[in-house]
Amino acid sequence: MYKNIAYTRFYMLCGFFIIGASSYIMFRKNKRLPLVNSIVHEQTKKMLIENNICKKHLGEKLFFPNQTIGAKIGEEAEFEFKALGETGKYAVAQVKSTFNEKSLEWVIHQMEVGIFDEKGVKITREAIKTALK
Repeated sequence: MYKNIAYTRFYMLCGFFIIGASSYIMFRKNKRLPLVNSIVHEQTKKMLIENNICKKHLGEKLFFPNQTIGAKIGEEAEFEFKALGETGKYAVAQVKSTFNEKSLEWVIHQMEVGIFDEKGVKITREAIKTALK
């Protein structure tokens, strides 16, 4: 009887260990990482500053709040952030990108920028499609 109970407990312990280890690996692999002040965030801010349409509507000086909505999960990043202009208008940029492990660089697949006035009414929307290296 004790031998049968020992076998059952041993296999239960092994099962719990395997389930726990695989859960930990899945958690670490699919963990959401913040992108504030990361390389891809700085690249997209630079693209927004250099864009002529954004300069026309928002002005030369842009203020970027220190927050993003979205995160990096695995090798993909999907996030959005705001840029406040000196004219009182603001822009919301939505970015989709991936990290290339071989070259250790971010590739921005899509960036859409919506420009809003002081009341929150959308003025214009621009899609910037590019592949940065």
